[in-house]
Amino acid sequence: MRARLDDLYKKRFSDKFMIITDSKPVKVAELDLKIAYLQLTSVEPYFDEKELKYESDFTKSQNIKRFSFSTPFTKEGKARSDDVTKALL
Repeated sequence: MRARLDDLYKKRFSDKFMIITDSKPVKVAELDLKIAYLQLTSVEPYFDEKELKYESDFTKSQNIKRFSFSTPFTKEGKARSDDVTKALL
């Protein structure tokens, strides 16, 4: 999906487009106002127990209506860390 969006928007904005793949909050003051930014993060499809039991694999992969997003926490309690050794296991 990232490659498709990158191709699509680079055609529209040429070299004035950048994808931000980090899910950290963006510091707007640090962005270049002449560049169009798109922030992408990873989400997982969410199904309740009824949907998991009765839906086909095709339907589950094509008719996704809800997603979940989780943020891992560190041992210090912060929501994010660039140091993977600090993640909760």
